[in-house]
This record gives sequence, C-alpha cells and structure tokens, in this order.
Amino acid sequence: MKIIGIMLLLVALPVFSQNGKIPYFVPSSQKPDFNHVYLINDSDETLVFLRFINDHRCEEITYYLKPDKELATRIEATYSFNKKNQLIVYEGVKQSIIRSDSLVFAVEDAHPTALENPFSSYYFRDFKFYDKRVKSWLKYQPIITESNDKRLTHSWTQSPITGESLVTGPCTSPTNLNCLCAALTYDKTSFQEKADAIGEFVIDRFDYNRGDTAQTNIHGLIFGKEREAVCEGYSRVYKDLMQRLNFKTDYMSGAVRTDVYDIFYSGHSHAWNQTMIQGKTYSLDITWAKNLKDQWYLMEPNDFQISHFDLNENSKINNAGDSNMTMYDFMHQPLINPIMDGGFFNSKAIDKTVPFQIAQGTFTLNFNRTMMVNRVIRQELSYPFVKFSGENGQVASNIIAKSGAVSKKAFTNRLEIQLPEKINNIEIEIEGIGTLHYVVFNGTIEAFYQYLIDHKNPASPHSMALAFLACAKLNDPNVFNSLKAHVGEGINFKSFMKQARKFNIDDFTFSTFNGSHHQSYTWDANSKLVAKRPKKNQHGKFENFIGYSFEYSKPHERQTSKIYLNENEDSTYSFYKFDVNSW
Repeated sequence: MKIIGIMLLLVALPVFSQNGKIPYFVPSSQKPDFNHVYLINDSDETLVFLRFINDHRCEEITYYLKPDKELATRIEATYSFNKKNQLIVYEGVKQSIIRSDSLVFAVEDAHPTALENPFSSYYFRDFKFYDKRVKSWLKYQPIITESNDKRLTHSWTQSPITGESLVTGPCTSPTNLNCLCAALTYDKTSFQEKADAIGEFVIDRFDYNRGDTAQTNIHGLIFGKEREAVCEGYSRVYKDLMQRLNFKTDYMSGAVRTDVYDIFYSGHSHAWNQTMIQGKTYSLDITWAKNLKDQWYLMEPNDFQISHFDLNENSKINNAGDSNMTMYDFMHQPLINPIMDGGFFNSKAIDKTVPFQIAQGTFTLNFNRTMMVNRVIRQELSYPFVKFSGENGQVASNIIAKSGAVSKKAFTNRLEIQLPEKINNIEIEIEGIGTLHYVVFNGTIEAFYQYLIDHKNPASPHSMALAFLACAKLNDPNVFNSLKAHVGEGINFKSFMKQARKFNIDDFTFSTFNGSHHQSYTWDANSKLVAKRPKKNQHGKFENFIGYSFEYSKPHERQTSKIYLNENEDSTYSFYKFDVNSW
C-alpha cells in the first residue's frame, strides 16, 4: 500500500544538514502524540495504518509480516483539505527499518517520497470518512471509522506482534560505524556500488578545515557537529569505512604536484588512499574529489603517481604505482593536470617530458606518432616560485611570464612553440594524455642559473636556496663573491664548493623538495611558549640553528643532500651549509 510523502521533517534523528547527512539513526521509542488512527490494511503480508498527529501532520506505518530486507516503513506527511472537504496529503519523508546481514537499523530517504492517497476519493469531516459529500455534511454513516487496535498505538519502531523494538543490537547506538556502513550500502548489489556509496558519503560529509576534532578520531569526525576535516581526516575515515566492508584499503601520505609552481618545489604535506575493488587496485584523493565522476576518484595508479608521491614508509603497503620511485624522480617526471585515463603511458610518446626545459627561441616537442593537440597557451608566472606561511607580507611577487594564446587545434607529430619571453609558462593539451605543464627558459642553463642569482629575494628562503644552488652549479668565484653578503661566517669560495661537491651538487637541475623549517622555542615572561629569534654570540656565530633546509639530490647511500639557510635577525636568509639530514 502506498501513501504520499512529505516535506522533510526530522523526527528522532540527530540534526544534520542535508549535505553530509548520516543515513543511519536510532529512532525514538517514545509513544507518539497522535489524535486519530485508521486501519488501512491487515493481511498475512502487511499491516498498514494511518495516524493523524498534530499541526496538520499525519503518518502512514507499514509493517511487513514476511520481510526480506525491509521490516517496516513510516511516511510522515503534511495534510490539508480542499474546498470539497477531501483529504490532500503532500510529499513527505520516508523512513525504513532495514535488516542487512545480522544488523537491523533505521534509515531515512534523502528525497521526498510521493505516495498514493487512499482517501483522496472520500469526503473528510470531523476525522471521519464518507463516500459522498452530502453524507459528510450530514455526518451520516461514515465508511471508515477510527480503530481501537492496541497494536497501532505504540512507537512505529516497535513490533506490532511482540511490542519489542525492531532496531536491536549495536544499531541502537547512534555512533556505530558498522551500522553506518550497512545503512550506506544495504540497497547496493555490486562491490562497485558499495565502494561508491562510501566514497560519496565521505565527499559529502566534510568541509575542508581543521576543526577541533583530532584527524585520527574517526567517530568524532563522522558524528561530531563540526563536519570538518583536512586530508588526513578524509583519508582515515575513508580507509576505516572501506575496511569495515572488507575492501583492502591503505592510507597513503607524501608529496603532491598539480600546479606549475610545484615544478620547483614540493613537500610531504598531503594524504590519500589506495584501494582494491573486485581485484583491481585504484588510487584516489577523496579530499580533492568533488564527486564520483571527478578525476581524483579511483584513478589508475601510474596516472595518479604523476601528481602524488608516496613516502613508502609502511613496508606492508604495496604501492601499485612505481614503488622504486624517489622524490627526485617524482620532481623530474612530467607534470600533467588534468590527466586523462592512460595519460602516463601515452606521455611516453613525447621526447621531452621533464617539466623544466631549456631552449633558444623555439621550444620543440616531437611525438613518436601523430597526436591531436587540442590547445597550446601561455600562462602568467611569478617569482619567487614558492612562498611559505608567514612570508606573504615580506616577499613580493614579480610577474616574470605573461599569458596569451599560442596555437589552435592540430593533428601532428611535431610541435614548435615560439618563446617571446625569457621565462615561458606553457600549457599543452594533448588528446589521450591531458594538459602538460612546462616552464621553458629561453637561453642556456648557465643563463638560467645566473637569472636565479640576479633575482634572489633575501626574505624568501626558497629563492635564496635556488640562488646558492645555482652559484654552486656555476662554480665561479666572482658569482660567489656577489653573494658574499648572504654567506655565513668562515665560509669562502673554496670551502663552499668543497661542501657542494661532497653533497652531490651535480644532481641539482631546477627543483628542491621536502623543505623543513628548523625552529627553537622558549617560555616568555608570561609563561607562553614563543619561537626563539636568531641570536649571535660574542664571536659572531649563531648560538643555535634557526632557518630552512631543502633537499635537492638523488638518494646516495640512502641519504639525500640538503642546503641549509640560516634565518637572520632581520628575517632574511643566508647560506649556512650543505649537508644531509643532520638536524
């Protein structure tokens, strides 16, 4: 038997917004405050009745006496009468009690439910139903009268046979994660549908922000009032819920590259997942995915590894991409965003894939087969390439590349792009690959290194790191002397180059990664923890190291070389030393 749904009215639910709404809840066992009740159907299959509550609200309760999955349903609707005294029931919310495996839980339909009104052809007066309007006016011989059946007077969540609650066991707790998973997937028939239900829930549940809830507190993140998480929280919640449904799912963390500025720097600051669905392994960034059709949801691992580098810290996790990739390799592979399915494999058809290139006048790409180039454009680029938190007020950005269209769609095996500026930020969209990002310097590699030195910003640690790495690559005492004002005490050109060679300066080309801010703290007069300021002793030496370090080399004997920059008292940065991870 069907009835009409309603405007959304939350009954005994926790109050959540529609966005990120919990699909499982513990209904109230309180006796309903109804005024009139009518038995609609009483058979071997179903028991159906209609109750009028108050404030023009009514509810239809259906019990399935030979249930498969659905044990009972309740539709709460609003009602009114037309000018002929006929009952009008509006759209409403449908709630169901579901059995899934060993769990019994209550869920609410997210959309208003339209149901047939069994009384629409009758005339309604003083809560009695008549088959003719004149009989309604005369109050003569009602055809449907109120029921005094005691089975119809208790809470809808109680069995009409035993009077006991239909929702039992762990699902009587409003924060049971197994019941939440069951509620999300009870009507899903395939593994893919179940995985998608979890993915959609996590995407919709949170807004990106670091609230007061710890990112490892799964219960707090899901059931708390804030509904906020950062990438760690998104990824840990996704892993927890997927594993409860027996999907092998891993939590991954490391570095990401999606923007042209990431060509020159990236650090370990993000989290994502790897999962297996029906024997196939996928990588996904549930934080970035806006919906299930987003490119960041369920990607081929090699395509995903173009933008995400896993730290490989957990030996139990088998990275489905290239598990031997190093951070240095990651920074020197193509930068493709957005990437098309199979983009990683198809990018091998291009002769130049490193995202930073040197050319003179014209930048040329050759393909080993004819490919469809959809568009080529130049984009704006600013220097310094990287800013860290707290630098925005002191590090000014300078525009070093302008935007503009370059060419139209072409089916070709060779692409020639004129370089009008010293530094060119170029995007190339190729069918079957995606959008490749290149920064092309118009000149020689030596001229590029000199450019980094000439455009140094002493208030930017990344700019100064690039300047001194470029100085070491040029191996010129005159260049070193031009930077002498930004070099620590006791360091001359000879000792500078000796350190640089010892710590693999030959590996450096254009990128740094894994920056670290080294900071000491102390208690002030008000017992407040504050950052120490750089301070020199009587011999002009800094008493403790405060500043930044950046990696720039391949791993050598499992160690990666770093450049260290001291933070000075005036918030500028000077060269401290080359070394490995020694702080």
